Amino acid sequence: MMASRVARIPHYTSPYLFSPRISPTLRFHPHQLPAFHVPLPQFQSSVPNYFRQGTQRGFSMWESPAWSRSSGHIHWQNFLKKCQKSHKWFSEKIKALLQTNFGLGLATIFAGSVSNVVYTQYTNRIREIKLQSALAMGAVPDIERKVNFVERLGATKAIESILKPHIDYEHYNMIVGNHGTGKTTLVRHVGHKLDGILYVSIRPNCASDKSFAEEMAKAFHWTSPTHFWLDRLLAYWGISTAATADDTRALLDRVFNEFHNQAKLFKIKNGRTPVLVLDNVNRLAQDNPKLLNVLQDMAKDAADDGTYITVFVTSEGKAPIQMLSRSSSSRLGKVMEIGDLNHEEAIDFLCNKRGISKSTSQEIYGLVGGRLGLLGSTINELHSGQNFTDVRTLLLTDAKKVLRNAGMDQKAQFEPIAKPIAQFILKHGRISLDDFYKIAGAQGDKLLSIDVFTNVPRTEWVFFDTRPMEIAVGALVGEAAG
Repeated sequence: MMASRVARIPHYTSPYLFSPRISPTLRFHPHQLPAFHVPLPQFQSSVPNYFRQGTQRGFSMWESPAWSRSSGHIHWQNFLKKCQKSHKWFSEKIKALLQTNFGLGLATIFAGSVSNVVYTQYTNRIREIKLQSALAMGAVPDIERKVNFVERLGATKAIESILKPHIDYEHYNMIVGNHGTGKTTLVRHVGHKLDGILYVSIRPNCASDKSFAEEMAKAFHWTSPTHFWLDRLLAYWGISTAATADDTRALLDRVFNEFHNQAKLFKIKNGRTPVLVLDNVNRLAQDNPKLLNVLQDMAKDAADDGTYITVFVTSEGKAPIQMLSRSSSSRLGKVMEIGDLNHEEAIDFLCNKRGISKSTSQEIYGLVGGRLGLLGSTINELHSGQNFTDVRTLLLTDAKKVLRNAGMDQKAQFEPIAKPIAQFILKHGRISLDDFYKIAGAQGDKLLSIDVFTNVPRTEWVFFDTRPMEIAVGALVGEAAG
């Protein structure tokens, strides 16, 4: 019996690998095929017929890598040759153009424009760095003479909480203290150790809009931005809105707009709200109350937006009265009082810091109380060679001058309104705000704004402004009684 023959098919790669439905990149690289370097017709003829269709369809999508590389190389060389020809043609045209006056003028304009752009970008970048440094730690000026500084831990912590508010705090604040209580010294001492604070002090005789804007620009390190020459030209023709040296927009608005932008950047970067400290705003209430109203409205808007927090530092009198009478006071948050030193603090300051004997310190305290500024001025007068009696006469003369300026030095003018109030305070040490206005009537605000009587905002008690004023008024009441 003839043995059946079994047809043996030589082992070969699965036809699945040649399926056109599978991407070649998902199967393997063509170099992995054993017959990769064999021409395609010869390779197909060596493959059995039942693989021929899949092979033809599978390899029809491939290109010879050698041919592809050589073709790409040729195209790249042609591209380089064209670039070289274009560069040569362009260079010849430029050289020919530069030999003419017109071409030389164009080149000059182009070089000048490029230089102006570089200079503009550089100067504005330096300007931006200076603006950001105005909110850095140490930007608030520190106190100059620490010999007169009295550390008050309670007041220091309270001021720090005001100058470093929470990110969600949405009110403006007020720090109040009579002349010589040391409020500015404490604010600068605390603010110098913190970042995110822009400190602006209103100097005497600088309460105009322009003077205040210049003072704020100086504190903020603000200067006008540098503009490209074309922007200036378009602004001159009224086509562009770029600011120029002759821009009629108020300097105050430009400075505040810039601070508004920097405050936003600081809040995003540091996660807390920056603070604008306006010191000595009582000078605005005296000389430019309209500007104080504008600043209060801006403080309210900034608090509503959460952009920055404004802190008004002022003495008691006109400024708090004016600000509390307006609708913008609805956003007024904390009102902190910086008061006089108590007896223990005053004696410690006189004996340990200024080297005054204890007996003399007691006399000085009896004359001026705990008002830090008066303590310092009294010591200076004594060191200049004057005796205690002369110093006392000098201080009481200053108090009488205040009474004279207020029209209260004559008996007829003093008795109707101020005498009952003064007698009550001399007897009880203070008078309630309601009783004060019942007696003073429409003259109450005037009496509280002329440094005779004083009241801390949002409190119910009225006192004499200073200890020398109390002594002078007591003598005047005695004269009126006589």
